[in-house]
Amino acid sequence: LYTRTAVRNTTEAPVHTVLTILVGRMGGSQNVNYGPYLAPIDRWQTPSLGLSAADGTITLGDRGLLRAVAADSVPEVLSRVPLPAPPGAPQRELTNCVVFPLDLQPGESKAIDLVAPAGSGLCSPEELARAAQVPFDAALARAEAYWDRPLAKGMKLTTPEPLYNDIYRHLIL
Repeated sequence: LYTRTAVRNTTEAPVHTVLTILVGRMGGSQNVNYGPYLAPIDRWQTPSLGLSAADGTITLGDRGLLRAVAADSVPEVLSRVPLPAPPGAPQRELTNCVVFPLDLQPGESKAIDLVAPAGSGLCSPEELARAAQVPFDAALARAEAYWDRPLAKGMKLTTPEPLYNDIYRHLIL
């Protein structure tokens, strides 16, 4: 699995920011409706999972979880990150965070490509390193070709409105 996240500085001043990935266990509460942002906060407040980072690879024990392909940003694992709290509120913190520090000049964009195991389990760090050798654009072209094949066999619908054409193509998947 290959994904790209891009961050852009839209201000007129240099910016230091951090892209954070929260790692947690599903604990039998997988969201079958694919609403990953609806997870309860306690999922991100678990005891340490034993994450570590070396050479752009995030591991859980001796198994590979993520491989980062990022220019100018090296991932770090933070065991605890305090959450902002209003005065008088109890202090809460997130655990098991992978952070990518980024320094951006005005108008500058930086992309971070992440490679993760495609199956339900983790793989060796070496397997992730091999998968990360494929450039993002090549991986994207391969995924697009994979999904275009079944679409090529189906009915074609063309309207004068490109938005309706796109909606139809996405609905038949």
